[in-house]
Amino acid sequence: MGKHSFIPRTIRKMRSLFRKLLIRVFPGEKGEYLIRYLTYRYFHKANFSVSKNCDYYQLKFDNGVELKTFYPFFWDFEFALVGYLDKYTPTKGDFIIDAGAFVGHFALYLSKLIGKEAKIIALEPDPIVFERLTRNIALNDVDNIIPIQFGLWDSKSNLKFEQKDYGYSTFVSDSDPNAPKGGDQILLEVDTLPNILSSFEIEVESVDFLKMDIEGAEIQALIGAESLLRSKAIKNLAIASYHIVDGEKTYVWLTDYLNKFNYTTSTGFEEHLTTYAYVKNLL
Repeated sequence: MGKHSFIPRTIRKMRSLFRKLLIRVFPGEKGEYLIRYLTYRYFHKANFSVSKNCDYYQLKFDNGVELKTFYPFFWDFEFALVGYLDKYTPTKGDFIIDAGAFVGHFALYLSKLIGKEAKIIALEPDPIVFERLTRNIALNDVDNIIPIQFGLWDSKSNLKFEQKDYGYSTFVSDSDPNAPKGGDQILLEVDTLPNILSSFEIEVESVDFLKMDIEGAEIQALIGAESLLRSKAIKNLAIASYHIVDGEKTYVWLTDYLNKFNYTTSTGFEEHLTTYAYVKNLL
């Protein structure tokens, strides 16, 4: 995958001013979508181009990947995407789990990049976001992504999440004084990764790549996946670790925990802080 040419500071400022102006003219969700499209159409510098086609957006990457999306959350491609793939890029035949799949951009990119030879499990617990995920999968006419409406945790449970603007949600920890309070809260279904795979009769010897961006739930998710980590059934991990739990960014705990199972770990990509781990004899 080609690297991004990251956005210069002057362009960021211009884009921010342009966005603030448009917010006044086009309020609401439809206005926000229009603003995102226009700012990325004219004020971004990355390894993809974006165009509007009827009721969806067409993205074309420098490496030949093309995909469609109903939702202009292009930061997935501008920062997060390249960060997740910084240490390992899945290949043909890989079994991939995208935890916190959101509207499916990462899963769709991998599906288009690798082709039908890969199998991708897209986990998304939020019902609003999950509906958007399934719409995007159908829009792109791919059959190697399996969407599952569940979140990862250390046991089977229902957890409180706070719904944010435009559909996405954030885990609410009752024990963390810094956790978000108020707002619209919903209960979402969560379970351990082994239990989810078993419940949906997904038989797999190993997970070649596990990506997580699950809003602070990554600690409990790895505890719930201990059996897979202990057996080295998960080969490569890329986890968004900028979330703050109990006053500390989660990369600190993740690093210590993964090292216990003899994974090689590192944390980087400051634009979207990510913790990487892999089985030593693989890379």
